[in-house]
Amino acid sequence: MALHQIIKRYIEIDKLITRQESGNADELARALGISKRQVYNYLSAMHKIGIDVEFNAIKQTYIYPKKKT
Repeated sequence: MALHQIIKRYIEIDKLITRQESGNADELARALGISKRQVYNYLSAMHKIGIDVEFNAIKQTYIYPKKKT
């Protein structure tokens, strides 16, 4: 896969998480046209570079948790 396609996916994932419209992993995979496993791989890569993402069971979507100070 070309680098620009990977970057576009990360941008789309970020938009959906920011708007709290990603849904669960299955829904996010459908929205992106990828497998559920790939969704987990993208989220894992984000975590490895320090981007916190968690699933909010009440809202049924992925979110960026607020930092606690």
